[in-house]
Amino acid sequence: MGKHSEKVKEDRARKKREAKDRKALARNEPTRNVPEYILILCEGEKTEPYYLQAFVYDHLRLPSANVEICGKCDSAPSKILECAEQRLKEDDFDRIFCVFDRDNHTTYESTLNLISSKEKIILINSVPCFEIWFLLHFDLITKPFVKSGKKSPCDNLIKDLKKIDTYFKNYEKGEKSYFDFLKSRMETAKKNACNLLDHAKAYNSPNPSTKVHELIEYLEKMKEESDK
Repeated sequence: MGKHSEKVKEDRARKKREAKDRKALARNEPTRNVPEYILILCEGEKTEPYYLQAFVYDHLRLPSANVEICGKCDSAPSKILECAEQRLKEDDFDRIFCVFDRDNHTTYESTLNLISSKEKIILINSVPCFEIWFLLHFDLITKPFVKSGKKSPCDNLIKDLKKIDTYFKNYEKGEKSYFDFLKSRMETAKKNACNLLDHAKAYNSPNPSTKVHELIEYLEKMKEESDK
């Protein structure tokens, strides 16, 4: 076994011990609040992890010992779910959030159905892609994004994003977190995302929609609980 594999194995064993210690403390000291141990698995290697890392570690200041953010999963939704199931076997996570896009994935619908039956695995999907969350910081966008020519639905969404504010004029996926620029509009984005989900249900069409606000609110609640 190589040094890297040994280190990964040691890290996993350490996390298991830490999780068990946290739960033991929770049982033995019922008045002491012990934060959950969660994992956030992202389809994207940079865009989603960069944004969430800035929010979780820099803004909320939640420790990595309680929130692990992984952006090295396969982009296929089915593979992300497989990864989540494997990590549940290896680590004592309270919850695992799977963050992925509709985009053009062939396993998207089947993965949604499978995740709905998983107790500890939570779906955080975006249609057509994560950037709808960025757009919602500025306006409630309800028009569907579709393929046109060689441009994917996500390409066309990003085209609109570049027009909505000069800051995004030269937007590139994975360039930076974008959180610092957007954070002052967070409440607007959460409200718009919630209204957009209601719109999607009313018209029986998830394009566009996102559940990123549900993850954001969950993490904010974790912060509130840890500060008590």
